[in-house]
Formats: sequence, structure tokens, C-alpha cells
Amino acid sequence: MTECCIKEDQDLCVLYSSKLLELIMKKYTYSILVLLDKYGKLRFNELQRKIFGLTQRSLSIRLKELEKAKLVKRVVETTEPVKVYYMITTEGKAVKNAIQILISLVNLLDNSNNKDEYLC
Repeated sequence: MTECCIKEDQDLCVLYSSKLLELIMKKYTYSILVLLDKYGKLRFNELQRKIFGLTQRSLSIRLKELEKAKLVKRVVETTEPVKVYYMITTEGKAVKNAIQILISLVNLLDNSNNKDEYLC
């Protein structure tokens, strides 16, 4: 753990999970969360088809990370054949909403029409 960089008012520092923040900022995290929020639940291949450039390996890794962080839930339906779906959790929706608020603020502050990236 690093120390607070504010010398005399350390109560102003915010302690956070750097690993979780890293996951939130990783490529495809936002895309996965926003798609699961829109569609409710999606299967692995459905998610992969909806995200340009996302490989099976990258999606598998990201879904496991998101599930471990409790942002996504893996649901197994015991039908014939077995079906696996992914759903966004309440915490995942909160993260997605926070990302959208932050990007809206960035866009509000930068009124120069210099928007040159899409958040994925």
C-alpha cells in the first residue's frame, strides 16, 4: 500500500482497490457491462459477436475477472443441452453508470469537438 501524498490533510486521501480500478479501466470491460445491461443476459458467443476485435481468449479472461469482482454473474441453465449465460450484477450496473457519468463529464468539460476515441 502506498502512502497518502497529501502531507497535512491525509484524511482527504481516498483508499481504493487498485486491482479493481485496473479491471474497470481494461479494454472491453465497459463494452461487456453495457451490453449485459442492455440485453439482460447473453451467452458467450453472443457477447463475442457484438464486440468488434474481441477474441475468445480475451473474452474468457475478462468474464472470469468480472465474475471474480462480482460485476458479472455466470448463470448455468440445466437444460438439454446445458446453457451458460452472463448477466450484469447490481455492482456491475453501478460501475457502468459511474463510467458513463465520468465520460459525460469529460465530454462536458471538453467542448472543443476533439472527441477522438470510443470507450470500449
